[in-house]
Amino acid sequence: MSYPFRICLSVVAFLVAQPCFAQRPVIFKLNSTPLGGGVQVVPGEVLDLFVRLEETPERFQSVLGQAPTDGVWTTTLSGVSVKARFARIAGQPAFDLPIGLVTGLPCRTLDCQGIIVRAQLPFEVKPVIDGASFFTGLPFLLFSVTIDGEESLPIEAVPASSRPRLVGQFVAPLHPDGRTVQNGHAAKPGEILTILVTGLGLESEDGRPGTPSPETSRPLDASGLRLAFDFSNPRLPLVPGSSMPLADRVAPLSVRFRPGEVGVYEVKFQMPPLPEGTQPCLAGANAIRPAENVRLTLTSVYSDSVLFCAAP
Repeated sequence: MSYPFRICLSVVAFLVAQPCFAQRPVIFKLNSTPLGGGVQVVPGEVLDLFVRLEETPERFQSVLGQAPTDGVWTTTLSGVSVKARFARIAGQPAFDLPIGLVTGLPCRTLDCQGIIVRAQLPFEVKPVIDGASFFTGLPFLLFSVTIDGEESLPIEAVPASSRPRLVGQFVAPLHPDGRTVQNGHAAKPGEILTILVTGLGLESEDGRPGTPSPETSRPLDASGLRLAFDFSNPRLPLVPGSSMPLADRVAPLSVRFRPGEVGVYEVKFQMPPLPEGTQPCLAGANAIRPAENVRLTLTSVYSDSVLFCAAP
């Protein structure tokens, strides 16, 4: 077979194979953070992997609509599975992540169909993270998603011992009766409020990933967690929590796993007094972005913060 003929065959084989390559899933975001380095994950954290899949809508719908049996997450759901493995550390096994949700996410601007895969990073990765050092090699985790036998290219994340993240997109603390704090139902000084958090790295009683917490979950030791409040300029603080001295940051009253949830913590705290000169919440705000006059941040510059309304 002549050399030019072999080249022609190679080109034809490549062009024929392109539709197959187009079906390969692509992870393009992790926890609403576009990839590009520096994404942190925590043992036991609930992760949202945003996956793009070039498929027809009819074919795409086959991976949606199933739910875990009895609320216990499974390592394969709707033909979808997630793996994590350590890079740069030899001899470590791959971890199958329990999955609790596969939901659709249309990517209209990219002319594609997408899904969000919600999975939990097992606590089994914690000893490897804690035992790593500069000399043994700093750990990186590689995540991949497989859909009906087609595995995505891996994406990289940096494991950390703790990075608190608030659960939900438009989150706010909860009143004792379960209502959301908002304009018209503002938080009051001295009131006991609850925020829902993932990524604290505190292990459950049995340590089994993907298992909902029982109704009688015990309090957890979160002595290192502090809450910072910005009243002076909550919408644009230079650094979240920077307007509150370290000594004045608030320790939570209790931290425990939220009953019936996987990897979600209930953090209860007492609303501090409003400093003199705190501006009132604005009237007539819309439901998507309600008016707020205080920002709550969970101890770390890299942690989430939430805006909400407080009144005397």
